[in-house]
Amino acid sequence: MFLFFPYRIDRKVKAMPWLTIAIIFINTVIYLGVLPIQENVWDALGFRANPAGLLTWFTSMWLHNGPVHLLPNMYFLWLFGSVVEDTIGKVRYALLYTLI
Repeated sequence: MFLFFPYRIDRKVKAMPWLTIAIIFINTVIYLGVLPIQENVWDALGFRANPAGLLTWFTSMWLHNGPVHLLPNMYFLWLFGSVVEDTIGKVRYALLYTLI
């Protein structure tokens, strides 16, 4: 199914990636918290690529449409986010995650 599926990163991180762990935790809590009202949340905060939906550029990055969407995203965030956090630092990583 996957031609490219990374299962580890060869670069050792120097410190515990606390920001990456926090982002994964926040994403998971938000997913579980909005699960009962998921359709309403998606209608209000899901991504809209227009000036009227400027807020949704930010809010949509915290929304996931089921475990098949959430789990791979958090897995890749753990693999790559921890390296990025270690390389560019927590403040730049937080800005990068928030702005992209």
